[in-house]
Amino acid sequence: MRMMPIAAFAAAIAGCASSDSDPGRAGPPVSSSHGVAPGAGKESHVFEVKSSADLAQLRIEYMRLWSKGSPADLVVQVAPDASLMPTGWALEPEHPGEGEALIDVFIKGGGAVLPLPERVFARSLRMQDVILTGGRTGPSEIRVSNAFAMRRSMLVDARLTDPNGQGGFVEVFADGGPHTGADVTIEDCWFVRNYQADRPARMLSFTQRGEDAGYFTRVKVARSAFLGNAFGADLAVEYARAVTIEDSLFFRSWTGPGTEIACSHCEGVIATGSTFVLERADQAASVDRTQPVLLKSSRVFARGWKAGAALPPALDPSTAVEDRAAFAGEAAASEAIAAATAQPLHLPAADAFAKLARATGG
Repeated sequence: MRMMPIAAFAAAIAGCASSDSDPGRAGPPVSSSHGVAPGAGKESHVFEVKSSADLAQLRIEYMRLWSKGSPADLVVQVAPDASLMPTGWALEPEHPGEGEALIDVFIKGGGAVLPLPERVFARSLRMQDVILTGGRTGPSEIRVSNAFAMRRSMLVDARLTDPNGQGGFVEVFADGGPHTGADVTIEDCWFVRNYQADRPARMLSFTQRGEDAGYFTRVKVARSAFLGNAFGADLAVEYARAVTIEDSLFFRSWTGPGTEIACSHCEGVIATGSTFVLERADQAASVDRTQPVLLKSSRVFARGWKAGAALPPALDPSTAVEDRAAFAGEAAASEAIAAATAQPLHLPAADAFAKLARATGG
């Protein structure tokens, strides 16, 4: 599927012929388009994905787009009924390290199930209404210089299958250089029953690499559910000026080592209006070269917690912890896990999180 001028998109849908970006070269039937947005000084492209073959073609088209070296917007529209094999795909330059990231990518899922990407290199990446799932032997690597966002999306029943695999499962790198910060926004998302292999790993890892790496100006998580995951850390953040967790639920029944939040070299971490349901209090958070996590209007439930017990050092001294037996939402959380993992996979209803929050006292 080749991208074509937006002006020709309607004609393509109507069955008219068009040409791709190579002069004099006819393009095959397509369901994708590109063109220059009026007055924007930036090309705007659309690519529709209906099959695994389209994902393979998207990889090729992205290399071509990158090689042009021009700022661009790319919308990847995944058809709700897309039939996609559990194979890897990527959005990357033909040669690693080639050129500057000038493309802003927006993946619109419409509730479609999408295998995790192998690699994405972009100026920014946004995902909306996407279900990500499947097993991987190594990390899904995402490099952005400006921003990363997930909205109304779900990572469910994903597996790190390499028994020696460590590091991150989904690794998001701040890749804009030492003076460039990237924003992270995760809103109205679900992370349900995802598993590491034998070694401790991080489910979502926001990090940087190398002397020329960037940093994160802010990592914000809002109205999101982390349910029944088995990772060394559900949310790991390194080199961020601010980490904020708002109105979210962390529900862990795994007794293995690890924490819901792990922060290193972060200037401040605040959880507001959120609930942590844990096997042990030390599963709430871990910090390294970061101040203890401040919980405001939030609740922590730990199994067997005794009043007067010493708080884990990663939690601010003002944190109040309750025995998990006092948590009234065990059944509701278990039902939410069962609903989210039921086949065929569907995004939870728009009001599902609000109902779960009410049932769990949030």
